[in-house]
Amino acid sequence: MIGEEAIDFEQVKTMACSNRGYMVHVQNMADVEDKVQHYIRTMSRPIGQNAADIQVDDALWSGVYRERLYLPRPETFAEPVPITNQSYAIMNKMAARRKIRLEKTEARGRMFVTTVSFPVIVNRTFMGVAAVNTPLTELNQQAHPSNIGGRSYFFMLDQNGFIMFHPQLRPIVRFEQMFSNASIYLLCPQSVKFH
Repeated sequence: MIGEEAIDFEQVKTMACSNRGYMVHVQNMADVEDKVQHYIRTMSRPIGQNAADIQVDDALWSGVYRERLYLPRPETFAEPVPITNQSYAIMNKMAARRKIRLEKTEARGRMFVTTVSFPVIVNRTFMGVAAVNTPLTELNQQAHPSNIGGRSYFFMLDQNGFIMFHPQLRPIVRFEQMFSNASIYLLCPQSVKFH
């Protein structure tokens, strides 16, 4: 419950306890941090009890949303790295990956992204979440038809069954640059005259 006046305190407490939940009365902003910490321990119970069933591969994908992404700064090396045949091949692979990555992301643009997250559990205690925002353009480039065959294609659905990307996904409605049916109302006093 939030607020200084606790109306129906006992009813809320009974409701929380009957659902194996947690209830706390936050009276002011100073109480928030202290009381939320206890709530996190309570919320981690179901995950912690099932920690043995949670595998590294159990990822949670969010829906698609728009976000502004920034490219990472280029790396600079203080000392020259000695080049051998093996290190040259590794550096060439790294350079190729960086080049592809630069083509994938459009710097400082609003892009469609999805978030993949994993629970972090230590000793049957939920410690937090590790998550990464991934642009859909990057997923599209990783899912190239040449990886599975020329007549095949990749597509991705979120947990609610919505299409995240599909090669034949096109907008149904064409958006116009100018809207001719916009109504504008101007309210001004009668003493104002327009010329």
